[in-house]
Amino acid sequence: MGSLTATYIPVLEYTVNNVKYTKNHPNGNARPKYQDGETFDIIYDKNNPNKILIEGDKTHIIVPSILIPIGLIFLGFALSQIGS
Repeated sequence: MGSLTATYIPVLEYTVNNVKYTKNHPNGNARPKYQDGETFDIIYDKNNPNKILIEGDKTHIIVPSILIPIGLIFLGFALSQIGS
């Protein structure tokens, strides 16, 4: 029988211009990354406060920095096959 694994997804609450927003953090972790009630700075889009980044959080950079080089390798391989 397989084992169960918990995924912790922080719930973010923040206020912009007296409007309270609540949203789930885009990334979950096997272990809690934040403590209940912990505060931190966020960066939000003035035109759409639902679009946020957590200041200092690099997860939005990690995935593209891995996938782009892999895509370039496949593109290079495909182009080399066309020229053969």
